[in-house]
Amino acid sequence: MMDGLKTCYGKEYYSDIDTLKYDGCYHRGKRFGRGILYDRAGSIEYEGDWAEDAVYCENAFIVCFSVPEYACRTH
Repeated sequence: MMDGLKTCYGKEYYSDIDTLKYDGCYHRGKRFGRGILYDRAGSIEYEGDWAEDAVYCENAFIVCFSVPEYACRTH
């Protein structure tokens, strides 16, 4: 932890169904580096690079919101 924020490898779970939601790296409390995002059924929704809690795609970020459903918009 740095300043009380996660900076490590970790896992995140859907709180209501105790199913894996994210498996990967965090930096200062946000998804960063390599990681896998799973949907509520356990299927891979995204696998790849993250920066500042957003999917990283060659010089562009897709900001992802997973509440209540996974939806993206370019940023």
